[in-house]
Parts: sequence; structure tokens; C-alpha cells
Amino acid sequence: MCIDKVIGTVEKAVDSENTAKMCGMLFPYVALKKRAVDMYVEEIEKSNLSMEAKIYCLSNAKKMFKRMKNQYEIAEIAINNAVPETDFSENSKVNEEWLDRFMDSAKFVSREDVQIIWGKILAREFENPGETPPNMIRILAEITPELALTFKKICSMTVFLSEIRNIEETSEALKTVFVPYNKNREYLSEQGIQFSQLKELETLGLLRFETVAGYVLTFSENNVLMLINDQLKIVSGYKTNQFPIGNIMLTEAGKVLSEVIPTEKMPGYYDMITKYFDFYDLKIENQSQYKVDLRDGVIKFVKNN
Repeated sequence: MCIDKVIGTVEKAVDSENTAKMCGMLFPYVALKKRAVDMYVEEIEKSNLSMEAKIYCLSNAKKMFKRMKNQYEIAEIAINNAVPETDFSENSKVNEEWLDRFMDSAKFVSREDVQIIWGKILAREFENPGETPPNMIRILAEITPELALTFKKICSMTVFLSEIRNIEETSEALKTVFVPYNKNREYLSEQGIQFSQLKELETLGLLRFETVAGYVLTFSENNVLMLINDQLKIVSGYKTNQFPIGNIMLTEAGKVLSEVIPTEKMPGYYDMITKYFDFYDLKIENQSQYKVDLRDGVIKFVKNN
């Protein structure tokens, strides 16, 4: 990869023209290595500073290296996870002020699992400059590990929907978070999704939480195909084309973060959906006419031959 092959140690990085070209705007962060700090420590030890001053400077050097290492790890993750041919050069349209603010906050991130999220968000910004929501840096800096785990569970409650008429047009199925909170509050609480945590995530800016009416999607038909985990069903019976879709809606920042968070199946999710639909007098029926078509990561529903 860019970092390991080109940089190596600081001694080798002296000839860093190629490294700068390959890593572009992230070069200042991936080119810093432990040897640079070792050299700084040696200079302090050789200096004429008092013992107290040397201890202070050495303590700061240790802190500085830790923060540099955090930035290095996140920059490396970004480079290794970006799609091929992503432009990291100075010609990239990534805003320098945004990058400075992002990396300044990144220096405090030392947990490996959290660094992966930061790195993937950074990669996404270089892939699509300017499309990261402005509040994303603040959200990443403020979210606690506990809230991050809750958000991960929310993102695991996802379904794919399509009006049957769209199947003739082979359109992509709509992916959406579907959290049936109203009729499953106790069970979700047992799964670690507390009311207070949802309100905190709402305050943080990752989601909107509506406990009374919930949210709906508008469809022109009264029959919708719905993929719940691995089960493809027909849902019918909703009125005025308003399809109830649970009590949580992700914000733009929430959608972006959901794209980089690894998810897993929520235990009992199908049963929660059926309980929620029973309240709205919706019917979930088995079907044999359609199947799931997955190509290049895109889910579509197609007719069986």
C-alpha cells in the first residue's frame, strides 16, 4: 500500500516526492513516523535545558507522537479503503479547511474500531468531495462508544422496498431503516436500544425520533414487495398510499454514517415487523412470483421465469 511501500521510515521518506504524489493532501499525515519523534527526543536530551524542562518537553513529545500516530492510522485507512483511482492529490476538490478540521479532531481517536469509521468517512469525502454533511466532524467527535453501538443496531434494522409496478422497470429496491419502536419498546430495550439513547442520538444529529405517529412512505400502489432479512414478502392493506415505516428516520449525516458502519442481523427483527404491521392491520403474505436479484451490490426484485 501507499504508506508501507513508499514511506518505510523517516530516513527513507527523505526522498518523498513520489510519496507526496501518491498520498497527495494526506501526505503530511502519512509521512510522519516514530523516527521523527525519536530524533526530537534526542535533541531534547542533548540540549542545555534544565531537568524539569526536559521532562516537560519529553512528556509533550510522547503525547505528540500518540496524536500523530492516530492521524497516521486514520489516513492510512482512508487510502486503503477508497475506491480505485480516488484523487488524493492537491488537485482534489476536498476543502483544505475541512480536512484540517477533520484531522485535528482525528488526532484524539485511538480506538481501532472507531478509527476505521473515521478513515472510511475520510475516504468517502475524497471520493465525493464536498458531500460529507458539515456536522459530521462534530458528530464523530462527540458520539460515545455506547451511542455508536446503539446506532449500529439501528442501522441493522433495514429493509428493501419496491412497488410491484417498478419490478417491470427493473428499478433498484429502496433501502430504508425500519425501526418498529412503538409496538416493540420493551423488546428493543432488552436489545440495548433505550428511549434515552434514541433521544441522545436525535440531539446529536443522526436521526429523527417520532414516538406517536411514526413515519410513512408514499406509494402509488397498495401492494409492496418487502425484503426483511432474507425473506421476500408482499405487504398490503395500508390506506391512502401511506406506508408506515417505523418511528425513526435517519438524517443526512445518519445516512452517511450508516454506510460505513458494519451491521449484523437484529435478533427477532421479523417478529417485530409483523407485530408492528398487525397494529396497522397490514398483511404480510408469502409470494412465489418474485425473487431477489443482486448485482454489483445493487438489490432489485425480478419476476421468476
